[in-house]
Amino acid sequence: TLQTSLPFVVRGAARDQFACLFGDTPVKAVDANATHITCISPPGKGAVRVAVSSNSGVDFDSKTAAPYAYRADASVQSLEPSWGPSGGGTRVRVRGASFARG
Repeated sequence: TLQTSLPFVVRGAARDQFACLFGDTPVKAVDANATHITCISPPGKGAVRVAVSSNSGVDFDSKTAAPYAYRADASVQSLEPSWGPSGGGTRVRVRGASFARG
């Protein structure tokens, strides 16, 4: 599950009134305070804009929306080496697909 924290000033609204809009999909905020709102991203693909609402998802401000990108789940195809000593310290190369820098 991806979590997205969008910086947003909370003034005069209760924490449970906030929501995020990922593209066309609204989700309730799981946390909000004076400096941020935290929402759990819904399933999706590609690039979307994320907007916030302070009135339970009735209105979203598209002018302040920010870009968000969904990426394919990473998959591991092999490990080299596939074992190591119990004391640790072994450099392991992970080969796979959909790894993203970040």
